[in-house]
Amino acid sequence: MNALVILVLLILICGFFALAEMALAASRRSRLQLLVDAGSHAAARALRIKETPSRFIAATQTGLTTASLLAGIFGENALAAHIENFIAASLPLLAAARTEIALTTTVVNKYCQQNQNRHAVAQ
Repeated sequence: MNALVILVLLILICGFFALAEMALAASRRSRLQLLVDAGSHAAARALRIKETPSRFIAATQTGLTTASLLAGIFGENALAAHIENFIAASLPLLAAARTEIALTTTVVNKYCQQNQNRHAVAQ
């Protein structure tokens, strides 16, 4: 199987784990109870999980971390050459703009330091 296809699948798996965790965190017990009373077996499972969420959160975090690590491993193999080429092509452009970037950063930083109290009070 192509490393890029594996990378896409691992990113989708990461999304699944993040979605599962956020869905449980955002669900309301009262709404789940209404669905259980209406006969929903999935809502009954969600309500049981919501009663002791620590195991569920630990499982989703473990799955998310594992999928992320594997995505990094496969992503490095699949994308390293493309990223190297992009950086090599971008360096001359960045070198030409480094003075402007440094000057802009310095001016903005100095402005923020001088006016931090005025902006903090205005908000």
